[in-house]
Amino acid sequence: MQVDPTDHELRVILDAIPAPVFYKDAAGVYRGGNRAFLAYLGKTRDEVVGLDVYGLSPKELADVYKKADDDLFAARGVQMYEARVRYADGTYHDVIFHKATFEDASGKLAGLVGTILDITTRKQAEAKLAESEQRYRAVVSALAEGVVLVDRERRVLAWNRAAESILRLSHDQLTAGAPWPLVDVDGAPLAFEHTPIGETLATGVERTAVLMSLGYPDGARAWIAMTTRALGEPGAPPASVVASFADVTERRMFQAQLEHAAFHDALTGLPNRKLFMDRLEHALELARRRGERVAVAFIDLDRFKLVNDTRGHEAGDKLLAEIGRRLSDALRGSDLVARLGGDEFCAILTGVSDAASARAIAQRLLDAISHQVTASIGIALFPDHATEPAVLLRHADSAMYRVKSAGKNAVGLFA
Repeated sequence: MQVDPTDHELRVILDAIPAPVFYKDAAGVYRGGNRAFLAYLGKTRDEVVGLDVYGLSPKELADVYKKADDDLFAARGVQMYEARVRYADGTYHDVIFHKATFEDASGKLAGLVGTILDITTRKQAEAKLAESEQRYRAVVSALAEGVVLVDRERRVLAWNRAAESILRLSHDQLTAGAPWPLVDVDGAPLAFEHTPIGETLATGVERTAVLMSLGYPDGARAWIAMTTRALGEPGAPPASVVASFADVTERRMFQAQLEHAAFHDALTGLPNRKLFMDRLEHALELARRRGERVAVAFIDLDRFKLVNDTRGHEAGDKLLAEIGRRLSDALRGSDLVARLGGDEFCAILTGVSDAASARAIAQRLLDAISHQVTASIGIALFPDHATEPAVLLRHADSAMYRVKSAGKNAVGLFA
């Protein structure tokens, strides 16, 4: 058997609801409200019942409420809207009004019932989130480092201005999925799956400061260092990847200059002693595996001191630079010539078949500089005369001194 609640029971039920609840008749006059509604107004039930919105609210709010009620009564059904209201304690709250019409037993419009849902906390959280996102976007936009977000379909979902500048791609090009100018060591376009972004999307593994090359349509080249991080649920394939990259072209060029200065002679641009010994060790190791010979030719210019003494050090420097160029031009691509210091040069001759072939190459070097100056050249062979780089160089030096003692301007073999 269905039991209809009494007015007292209805009031008890309504008062148990924590949100303000009110109801009005078809004329828009308040007929009641629960305890929360009366607390919101700061009034008693007797002070509320019988009044309309103009009797309870300031005119600017009452106009809004009156129009909303009229619209609801005209359309019937349910109505929702947000508003900012002032509670009886003087605090302002963001609320949602949720109202619905009801009818009497004959089906005639009898009035409306409404609830007020306080969404102040949610609004504050949304505002803080929006503020946080705005700050984040401002920070990311101001970064000199490019930042992009790429999903599994390889679509670029977000990026900053620095990304456009570094990649030299416009907003429309990034949106349309234009290929990035990433290239491999040979300058060929790099496949997406071989980029840090593609690898992280496939494996979920982060990549850090991966050095990559950019090849622009105008032929220019640049370098970036890219770091990637996967985004998504733990244990699941990445839903997207955020990649950051910095233009390190200037830094790389500076490092290359430092490395060049550390391993090359400043005057001639040739490898210095340090690089020469490193290349010699590598050449000997390769020759051991292949069963080949390597020759070291020690070249010392004859009477170079006389040039400095009679024409000055500037002329001497010009002569050394020219000698270095001529020696380098006279060698095969597989060989190497270095300036060890002063007027001493040394060459690595790889793949020589015997002493005679080494002598022939050394004679070609001698001929190459004969228009400027004469020189004494000593040759030592690996593995015939020594198997260690330093010993081989020392033996070639010894052979050169024997040539000088014998009259200069010749090639001699270590004995």
